[in-house]
Amino acid sequence: MLSENIMQEIYFLIHSMLLGVAITFAYDWLRIFRRICRHNLFFVSLEDIFFWIICSVQIFLMLYHENDGILRWFAIIGAMGGMFFYKLLFGRFFVKYMVLGIKAALHFLGRIMCFIARPAAVAEKGLVHFLKKMKNFLRKLLKILRNRLTLYIKMVRILLCKH
Repeated sequence: MLSENIMQEIYFLIHSMLLGVAITFAYDWLRIFRRICRHNLFFVSLEDIFFWIICSVQIFLMLYHENDGILRWFAIIGAMGGMFFYKLLFGRFFVKYMVLGIKAALHFLGRIMCFIARPAAVAEKGLVHFLKKMKNFLRKLLKILRNRLTLYIKMVRILLCKH
């Protein structure tokens, strides 16, 4: 049976390896986001800065809780080992196929939205046509009313001037 100290060290190594896997997995999601929504170098750098600040806080918290804040090289090697094994087993395929899947899903949703929006586009064209007809009708009606009103005003003036 292993001593309690050795078991704590093994748990600490396992936690550091799992943290390495979690960091690499989270970074893969960031890479997926970058491939789907392309942006310039400034924003990529800003994302990396925030990502690594968050990761360093997580590493510090793990070291603080597990090892009283003492930096141990085998914890760093364990995290790097977790990153390496994740990349070796999943990383090569995860980003590629997740990007393909998400792009396919977005394309499919876009086609559904276009199909749903098609009747609205037809209705919009009909409404625009109707409104143009109403505008022309109202212009003609206003012209007729203005001419009649002008005629009535002239008649009233003539009647008022005669008396």
